[in-house]
Amino acid sequence: MLAHVRQQKVFGERLGSSLAVRVAVGINSPTIKAVRYILEQPGITLPKVCVLCGGPDWPTSVLCGILGLNCCQMVIGLTPVFVLTAPTAVAGAFQLKTSLGGEWASGAIVLLGFCSLIQVTALGGAMYFIERTLSQQQEALASYKDHDDVREQEDKGRVKREWMDTHITFGQMPRGLRIAYVSGATMLLLSAYAIAYGSSYCFEPIQLSSGTDVGNLDPPFGIYRGGYAAFAALAYSLVCYFSVSRWIVHEVKRGLPADAPSLPAMPQRQVAEVSV
Repeated sequence: MLAHVRQQKVFGERLGSSLAVRVAVGINSPTIKAVRYILEQPGITLPKVCVLCGGPDWPTSVLCGILGLNCCQMVIGLTPVFVLTAPTAVAGAFQLKTSLGGEWASGAIVLLGFCSLIQVTALGGAMYFIERTLSQQQEALASYKDHDDVREQEDKGRVKREWMDTHITFGQMPRGLRIAYVSGATMLLLSAYAIAYGSSYCFEPIQLSSGTDVGNLDPPFGIYRGGYAAFAALAYSLVCYFSVSRWIVHEVKRGLPADAPSLPAMPQRQVAEVSV
C-alpha cells in the first residue's frame, strides 16, 4: 500500500501534468474513462478491487495519479491485496526449501500455481468489469470531458502516421538501413530465444537458496560465452533500432512541414463500439 501511495502521489500526479504522458496512456479513450469510472466508486467494490489488485502494479498506481483520483479511496480499494500477497510470500518461503525435496518442493509448486490462478482471475475480472462498464455506463462515461490539448496532439499524431504510411516504406529506405533493419530484428529474435530457451548455455543456474555471494560463481558473474553473445546481439539490435528511428525522424521533419494543416478531427467514438 505504501508503494501504491508513493507511485500515485510522487510519480503519477507529476506525470499527469505532461502532455506526452497523457497522450501515451490514452486519457481520452473510452477504456481509460471506464477505468476512471470504476476507480471513482467509493469504498470497496468488486470491480474496483479487480482493477487495483488484478492490474499491473506500477501502471495501475501511476494511472491513478495521472487521473487525479483520491488516494485514500484507492488505498481502501487495495486492502484485499493481501489475498494475493500472502500466498505469494508463503510460496517464496517454500522455494527456499525446495532443495530438501519432499513436501517442500510439492508445496512450492502448489502454492505457485494457486498464486497464478488468483492473479489471472483478478486480471480477467478487471477486463470483464471494464467491458461491462463500457456497455452499461455510456451516459456516465460521456460526461467525462476530453482533454482538448490531448485531442489536438492525437490529431497531429494521426496526420504524421498517415504521412509516414505513404512516404516511409521499406523500399524507400537506404540500402544500409534496410540491412540494419533486417539484421537488427534477426539479432533481437536470436537473443530473445537464446536467453529464453537456452539459458543453461548462457548463464550459471542459480536458485533462491544459492546465496548472494557472486564471487564463487564459475564463470565470473555466472555468465557463459553464450550469455555474452546474447547480450552482444541485443546491443547490436538496439543500435540498429536507434539508427532506423533517427532516419525516420529526420525524414518526417524534412518531408512534413511543421505547420502542415491537420486533417479534420475524427468524430468522437461511441463508447458502445469500443471493446477491451
